[in-house]
Amino acid sequence: MPDYTIYQLEYATDSSVYMSVLAQLPMPAFLESGQGDQDSARYDILSAAPASYLTIVDGEFNCSDPDIELNAEGFFPALRRLQAKYDAPEVEIPSEISPLPFSGGLIGVLGYPKLDTHNAFSFEHAFAGFYNWALIVDHLKKSSKLIFMPGCTSQSIDEITSILLSNTLFKNSILFEEFELEQAFDTDTTAEEYGSAFARIKDYIDAGDCYQVNLTQRFSSNYTGEPLAAYLKLRQSSLSPFSGFIAWQDQALLCNSPERFLSVRQGHVITQPIKGTR
Repeated sequence: MPDYTIYQLEYATDSSVYMSVLAQLPMPAFLESGQGDQDSARYDILSAAPASYLTIVDGEFNCSDPDIELNAEGFFPALRRLQAKYDAPEVEIPSEISPLPFSGGLIGVLGYPKLDTHNAFSFEHAFAGFYNWALIVDHLKKSSKLIFMPGCTSQSIDEITSILLSNTLFKNSILFEEFELEQAFDTDTTAEEYGSAFARIKDYIDAGDCYQVNLTQRFSSNYTGEPLAAYLKLRQSSLSPFSGFIAWQDQALLCNSPERFLSVRQGHVITQPIKGTR
């Protein structure tokens, strides 16, 4: 099996210059660290065009790879089968990329789970792709590494490198159709329903059944334009250390979070949730 292929690219203080170019590929994924220069938040991870992907839409499983069996076992077993097929565990990761947080693998989105029983839940909406290449921007060392896993085809390598190694990359700005809401956001939860849910939660807390509940509601609106244009504008006003943009099929997730919920590194698990009211 071939080894990892690595290119050193020009460092970009603002990774959006690479985002804008990679967005022409399907299912782009951009995970940002807020341009941080500290070890806890220093890397930007960019990729697109996954080798294969798994989706759940309204509870229905689908996978782009017909060899991946989808059954009643659930989402995570299917993810493990997807990873087992496209990963390269028998190939040693080069020392120059082994310290990096990502050199290819699964990137995805989990929707809010549906509680089936008191101790079981399922996902109605989810997406996960196996991305066998990645561009890692290190803001501490001011470097940009383009990494291809051994399973990445020569055709994919040629296509991606031709995009990212262009001498005009930092001279040409790619414009996206402006993102606009057609009307103000609206919620499907009435004030009475929200107040009733709040009172019920307070009763649970008073009874000692729980000490915290996150009460949320969904807001929606129709829009025109490109979701990536909305994300690029959002990050101009507030670039948080756990920002991100992922697009798949006809959906997209825009994230602008200051919160690291879980970190797993070398056998250590760290949780750093932030509690707020907005």
